[in-house]
Amino acid sequence: MIPPGQLAAMRAAVLLSLDQTCAVLRETLVPNGAGGVARELIAIDTLPCRLRPRGGLGVERFLGEQIQARSDWEAVLPFDAEVDVTDRLEVEGSTYEIVALDRGRSDATEVLARCFRLD
Repeated sequence: MIPPGQLAAMRAAVLLSLDQTCAVLRETLVPNGAGGVARELIAIDTLPCRLRPRGGLGVERFLGEQIQARSDWEAVLPFDAEVDVTDRLEVEGSTYEIVALDRGRSDATEVLARCFRLD
């Protein structure tokens, strides 16, 4: 077990390394003006982050009749970041879809989010 003082120091060091800012986007149902609802991405939070490529070949998928390549990224977020695999991150004008999270450990110093760049 990591002593509480040491864990706090480790978390503070990670925060200092987060040199970018991201908006956390979450799909929300909003009134559509016709008595129904529409799905819309709403920024629910702004967090410090560090985005880095994961390397490898990325992923290709079919969209319509076209092949789209998606690059693989990892976002490092504060240990107490409230994000989910249904959220997206917007960093410096680009949007990233979160596809996996590494979090939930009591001794975590950060949240790692595996992401695909959408644009």
